[in-house]
Amino acid sequence: FWKVLGGSESDVRSAEDGGDDLEYETACSANITMVKVTAGDSDGTDHDKIIREEVTTRPFSKSSLTDSSVHVFSWVGKQLFVWNGRSSSAVDREAGVTHALHLQAKWTSEGLDGGHPVLIIQAPQHAEPAIFRAHFGKWSEGLQQDFTKIVQVGVADTNLLTQRAERQKVSDVIASPVPLPKKLNPALDDGTLGSLRLFAVRSTKLLPMRPTAINNLLFAAECYLIFYSWMPGVDRTQRPRHVVYGWQGAGASLEDRGAR
Repeated sequence: FWKVLGGSESDVRSAEDGGDDLEYETACSANITMVKVTAGDSDGTDHDKIIREEVTTRPFSKSSLTDSSVHVFSWVGKQLFVWNGRSSSAVDREAGVTHALHLQAKWTSEGLDGGHPVLIIQAPQHAEPAIFRAHFGKWSEGLQQDFTKIVQVGVADTNLLTQRAERQKVSDVIASPVPLPKKLNPALDDGTLGSLRLFAVRSTKLLPMRPTAINNLLFAAECYLIFYSWMPGVDRTQRPRHVVYGWQGAGASLEDRGAR
């Protein structure tokens, strides 16, 4: 063992040198907070107007997270989560991101992040990562069974597509000529000259999101519509063109998937 990894048994520090686990956890808890945020302005981008209510119950309880609320969980210099209830308003979600960005910048300016800005992680309701749930005293996993059922449906669909694909020989597809349209559409630009808009689908509603604030991450429990607009032509004076993408997460609800 030591020959392969290097070192010796004498290099291993004792449990006493590591300190008491309870003391360490107590010290860490002093740097962990969770606040409920509510926008105080019309768009949630003014941090000074954001209303913050700290959750004082320890350990944190899942019951403090409601369908209509937005919470920001922070562990100074280590972890930063924005939790969004499914029925929370778009302006409160924006306020959550604004507060998280404020904390991220504050930790960086004070040197509390070790020189590496803490990543802001979105934690949508029913799709919370395990590292977020670990901070709560009790967390029911019942809903994830529903996700498993949805994924099984996806597997069945994949099997059906595979059966259909087997009916068509690959050699025939390669040999078949590709039909070209009579008039080619202008090619997309490189993505830097157009505008991007991202919306989260909530049943029959579209909630605008700020792509730069969430690092363009899409979550498995969500459905999204992505709008990209650009002006073709060298002089950018031609009729504007638009592309609309629909993205469905594997764990998204059937209600959100079926939204029109």
